[in-house]
Amino acid sequence: MFKLIKLKSYKTLFFTVVTSLCFSSLFIFQSSISSGIKKGFLFCTNLLIPSLFLFMVFSETVLNITAKSKTSDLLSKITTKLFNLPGSCALAILIGLLGGYPSGAVNIKVLLEKNKITKKQAEYMCYFLVGAGPAFIVNVIGTSFFGNRRLGVLIFFAQFLASIILGIILAKFSLYKKEAHIEKKNNTKTVPQKNLIKIFINSVNKTSKNLFYMCSFVVLFSATLSVLQKILENNLIVGVLNMLKVSKDFVISIISLLFEVTNGCSLSAEQHLPIYFIIFAVSWAGISVHMQIFYILRGLDFSKLKFTFFRLIHGTIATVLFYVFLLLSNDTHQTIANVKVYNVYASSFKFAPASISLIIMCICFISEITERIYKFKTD
Repeated sequence: MFKLIKLKSYKTLFFTVVTSLCFSSLFIFQSSISSGIKKGFLFCTNLLIPSLFLFMVFSETVLNITAKSKTSDLLSKITTKLFNLPGSCALAILIGLLGGYPSGAVNIKVLLEKNKITKKQAEYMCYFLVGAGPAFIVNVIGTSFFGNRRLGVLIFFAQFLASIILGIILAKFSLYKKEAHIEKKNNTKTVPQKNLIKIFINSVNKTSKNLFYMCSFVVLFSATLSVLQKILENNLIVGVLNMLKVSKDFVISIISLLFEVTNGCSLSAEQHLPIYFIIFAVSWAGISVHMQIFYILRGLDFSKLKFTFFRLIHGTIATVLFYVFLLLSNDTHQTIANVKVYNVYASSFKFAPASISLIIMCICFISEITERIYKFKTD
């Protein structure tokens, strides 16, 4: 009993100290915090929202409409064979892998709410369905950071295949055995047109709400990183790092990679860190993205420790695959020497795979609506 009370008192003391430090930093690092918040807002308005909004709206709409259509049947066999998941997860997995984080978590939430998957299956999916989209990896990391679009394509496919491999490992090696799951049957054979419009409106509403919370986390971590960078500029800390023969910029880059992947990748490229740090960080996703996923799946009771562990595994697999791709492409001497001046807020996002995936979702959406309206009229 005494030990329990003592443990609680330590936790209270720790919480009090951390809260006091955070409150004090609001005054001590006011300019750094303001700069970080502005940078976070710019990132959200110029990068996050434009690159994710349409993906999230259409994926939400398609997954709410499509139950057991011909479109999902085309991929259902592959999904069942590889991941031991219902066919209704096929489109969600495809969108999650191409839409960028945290679109995978959004799709999982939709499937869970519509009773297409069990909580156990949702937990399994959230461990491997995490990754950056092709627009961000190819245009920002490949073209803007390294001036090499082909390198960005290799990074994307390394991460893409790493997600699939991790999902197969989880499914095949008894970590998550296939479980019986019977979807609720819909007795109504048709869906009135007005309900389709309502679904679309609700999808826009949910997407806007999710993006608001996602942007809040991005702004928060952007401000936190600005404070950490300011602290590391202290002469005493710089002196200690010099004694350890560790560069201040290296430490800042590593911390940034752990917290927020965009700023981290930018700093890493500027400091000419080995490209493998960036490959790993893209699959790690950053604590900022982790918090976004935890919020989206807040109704799902899953292990945050396991999630973190599988992020590390995912990053390791992606890094190894990227190295293999370099060997196969005779590009082993690729360095960061050709880094260009990076401006994330002015980057272009015209990339074929992203456009193709959006077109696929539009086709699925339109074909399903057409099928529903036709049945409604004929009946």
